[in-house]
Amino acid sequence: MENSMNFDYIKDAEPATEDLKQLYDALYRNLEKAEELYWTKPQRCGMMLRKATEKICRIYNGYYGIHFPESATLEDYLCYTREDDHNAMVSRFLSVVRKEQRDRLEWLRVWGDECVFMEENPDEIRHNADKLYLNVKKMMVYMMEATKEMCLRIDHMENLQGRNFADDILPGYQSEEEIEALEEQRKKEQKKSFWASLFGREKRQERNMSQIKLIASDLDGTLLLNFAKHCNPELFPIVEKLTKKGIYFVPASGRQYVNLQKLFAPVKDDIMYLCENGALVMHSNQVLVKRQFEDSLALDICHTVMDHPDCEIVISGERTSYLIPKSKDFVTHVRDVVGNHVTVIDAPERIEEPIIKVSYFTEPDKQEKATAAFREKYPADQCIIVTSGNRWVDFAPLGTSKGAALKEIGERLGIAPDEMAAFGDNENDRTMLEFVGHPYLMEVCNPTMENIVAERCKKVEDSLKQFL
Repeated sequence: MENSMNFDYIKDAEPATEDLKQLYDALYRNLEKAEELYWTKPQRCGMMLRKATEKICRIYNGYYGIHFPESATLEDYLCYTREDDHNAMVSRFLSVVRKEQRDRLEWLRVWGDECVFMEENPDEIRHNADKLYLNVKKMMVYMMEATKEMCLRIDHMENLQGRNFADDILPGYQSEEEIEALEEQRKKEQKKSFWASLFGREKRQERNMSQIKLIASDLDGTLLLNFAKHCNPELFPIVEKLTKKGIYFVPASGRQYVNLQKLFAPVKDDIMYLCENGALVMHSNQVLVKRQFEDSLALDICHTVMDHPDCEIVISGERTSYLIPKSKDFVTHVRDVVGNHVTVIDAPERIEEPIIKVSYFTEPDKQEKATAAFREKYPADQCIIVTSGNRWVDFAPLGTSKGAALKEIGERLGIAPDEMAAFGDNENDRTMLEFVGHPYLMEVCNPTMENIVAERCKKVEDSLKQFL
């Protein structure tokens, strides 16, 4: 969450009725209260953000002339019931809210529930509160853009009776059919993005891209396409130019620090490294962020993975990978193919430094079964389990993610999410893409990532040039 929130723009609206004005005021108070509680009572913060979400739905509802019962909750706005009247109102509500807004409303509900109902864990709740807050804020922007003009021009809700909001009220409204047609046009015109065709690429870039202070990029499947082992040489001059402009370039990967330094050798002293899926952040050979397991939990996870017949284990320290190999070929693979610095040991108890991540390597057809078993033994309130590739899965300490790491970097360097861009393709990139103001999702990505609201990217190097 940003260090300094500013919700004053909410006060700039001029709601058409006193009821709507009261909803705006209540929303403003909810958001201010959430900010106050963020560090001291994160779970309560999540509850306040969830209430803010409900008020956003009510404001939409008021503008569109849909009358839910006073006792209606967030679920009433988003879920169908057997009652015909209710179904009709929900259908009308959803018909005037664009798909990306409907998706975001659903995420708000899910993340709100996670904050409210999960067992107390401050770091994890704050992580969910971050996601919730950023989406509340974006929903407010959507709503303000769509309704501010209407608020200024219409005096009474009675004047809205029988009006077609899509055609008469909402500025710049486009039906989903129109949006799909534009998307097809974008695909045909490879050199132009969808948003460029609507608003003019150059002006939009000049306005937004000049604000970027940090760019993070995943590696495998993102910077490294088609199973490439090395970065495209054209990347390094681009990174040098970004650095000269004062823009941090941050490889964001599940790989270890030493591995990343080898990959980015031509610019290794100029960049920041987000390693181990966010458990470790290094800059100028100094630790900026470091998360670690509690010793007993780490050892228990290690032995569980070691006992699984289909899994090889990799235990991450700060600058080396500890292996307890079941075959010599695995040592060769991690050292020579993956490119890690390797230390072979006979037991995890031999490790004399904090364990920041535990990974397992398995065949793709066996990964799902193994992961299901591990998730059953280690529920979400103990650690994070995230897929990092078709053969790799990571155990990480609670609160560890690429998004959480970027948040800590931003707090240290005074960089807001809206001043960050990120590129990714897989589930371990989700928190990062959801946190930054300028997310880029690879055209070839994990199908589970299709619900991410982001610009599509074919090649990272080409997209990076727009920031120069």
